[in-house]
Amino acid sequence: MSELCSAISLSPEAVACVEKVRISEEEYYDKRKLFREDREAFWREILGRSNYRILFLHYYLRFACDAYDDYLSQGLTREIYFDTFRDIEYWCANCFDRYGEYGIADYEWIAKLMAPEVIRLGRLEYEAVTLKRDISVPDLFLPKGKKIIFVHIPQGSRLDDESVGESLKTARQRYGAGEVFACYSWLMYPGIMNIIPRNSNIALFQKRFDIKGADENDRQAEERVFGQALDDPAHYPERTALQRNMKQYLLSGHSLGCGFGILK
Repeated sequence: MSELCSAISLSPEAVACVEKVRISEEEYYDKRKLFREDREAFWREILGRSNYRILFLHYYLRFACDAYDDYLSQGLTREIYFDTFRDIEYWCANCFDRYGEYGIADYEWIAKLMAPEVIRLGRLEYEAVTLKRDISVPDLFLPKGKKIIFVHIPQGSRLDDESVGESLKTARQRYGAGEVFACYSWLMYPGIMNIIPRNSNIALFQKRFDIKGADENDRQAEERVFGQALDDPAHYPERTALQRNMKQYLLSGHSLGCGFGILK
């Protein structure tokens, strides 16, 4: 646990909060068994506690320690293991910024790191998914049951084009160059090009994909850029150029959604 917290740069304040949680070994193994057999039941159990956010952090850190051998058995390195679980530090910091307490609020996402269902390879994260329904968009049909690789963009560092290229190259080597790589994100939304420079890292990332559709009602862009989606965009901060441009764009009556793209 100590090695993991150090490797993912979890803040000393968060570590101190985790260490205050008192759970018996019997209870821990009972909850681990529940998590592995029925995640939704595990989530309901923890959400029923008043201190559920720090409990999620406590359990997920211990689950991560238990997942180490699973990573190595799948041919993943220690570096990939620690890089992947760095998401815990990011989401813990987000939790503190939003709620004023250390813990995990986005508990469904962090659960995907355990199996592992999501791994980080360099700058990007990847999730192999078997489609539960057909996807039919212009010039593309993906049938139910087909495996595709979803590309996710973790926070924490610049999305520079060289790092993106290196990550995608590594992913093609791991999953196979013939696999379909898809991305659903606010970075895929065509309208975002109206508020960013054409040679920006976001623009270069989007150009790697063929945009196949968009959800106009998904407010992920505001959640990612401002920390939360508010009813009145006038209350959004203006600490960065992207925040200023996005705020002005929203105040002028435009909206931002999410796009779905296929890697070229």
